[in-house]
Amino acid sequence: MTEKFELNPLNSGSALPIELKTNSTALTDLVDDLFGERIYLTHVQVRGYYYLSEENQAYHRAAGLPGTALILRRDKANQFDDYAIKVLDSAEHHIGWVPRNQNHIVARLMDAGKKIATEARAGNNSLAGELSIDIYLED
Repeated sequence: MTEKFELNPLNSGSALPIELKTNSTALTDLVDDLFGERIYLTHVQVRGYYYLSEENQAYHRAAGLPGTALILRRDKANQFDDYAIKVLDSAEHHIGWVPRNQNHIVARLMDAGKKIATEARAGNNSLAGELSIDIYLED
């Protein structure tokens, strides 16, 4: 059964523009859905597949199932990119990098100590070495 919500304007003295009238459990569920612990940042196509060893290419292909949790780790020793971010599978096998033209903001958040989460997106062609990921800021 779908919960119905009624939106009513509050008195003009309130700082909130609307009031949500419902039971407290439904309100809590709604707030959790709207303001969950993850904030979507972006999605990217993981790069560097052909620079990986054959073993790590196999791990890259295996990580392509939608929703598979992955790990992002700064690669500060990378001589080609000051903002490099490695993508690792759950066993911490290196499976690629966040693209150079899309890593600046995420790298700076990571450097500031923010917790970043990532997972594989739907529609990956992992047999061809294609892996897209969603990147989230965790609250």
